[in-house]
Amino acid sequence: MGVLAVVALIVFEEYRLKRVTSFLDPWADPFGAGYQLTQSLMAYGRGNWFGQGLGNSLQKLEFLPEAHTDFVMAILAEELGFMGVLAVLGLILWMVLRALSIGNRALEKSRAFDGFLAYSIGIWFSFQTAVNIGASAGILPTKGLTLPLVSYGGSSLIVMSVAVAILLRIDFELRVDGVQALGRGESKSGRKALSNDSVEQRSNSDAIKAQQSEKPKDEDKPASSDVKERASVNSAEEEGKAGIKAILARVAQEANND
Repeated sequence: MGVLAVVALIVFEEYRLKRVTSFLDPWADPFGAGYQLTQSLMAYGRGNWFGQGLGNSLQKLEFLPEAHTDFVMAILAEELGFMGVLAVLGLILWMVLRALSIGNRALEKSRAFDGFLAYSIGIWFSFQTAVNIGASAGILPTKGLTLPLVSYGGSSLIVMSVAVAILLRIDFELRVDGVQALGRGESKSGRKALSNDSVEQRSNSDAIKAQQSEKPKDEDKPASSDVKERASVNSAEEEGKAGIKAILARVAQEANND
């Protein structure tokens, strides 16, 4: 139903129909509806195999409208030629394949959200590249989509850069996932082991403190026994002296009596 509605909107408005069908024969109205596409095709034709040289484009000098955004590939073709276009397409293709590879690795590690997100970014880049180049080469109607990471469009560059950053983050998470000390399933057991170790350490520290507190008591015992022994020795000496004094007193009394 949505497609039928779009087709109806195009068919029942003459200017919309001309805009959609102008790519079929842009030379029928080269200074009207087909002006932008004819200038783009001339830029492609001037490029040949190796182009006119970087910065030597003529079509970007106000001849080709939107030369820095929607039709930037035509300017690249004019300056760098067919080989330059192949190089740019090869770089974008490599980025798309890397996104799909990251998605495959994420799904293998049971990360469904990361995997499908990487897939969507790769498909998005490839689809937008195909539509942009198709429009500038006259294969598709003009849609106004930018070339990923190449066209000027400020918001487009920001969004594309964020998408690339997300891909890098997914790749980073996949690389770090195998390096973590505790896995997802082992986190609970690891926490229990850590708690048991902490309990044992606390009990050992309490035992050491108890031993240290008991040591002064044990040291006080020998000190008190030494005092008692000294007191007993002193009392024995005093008793001996008293006995000697008593004997001497008796001897003196006996001598006085004699």
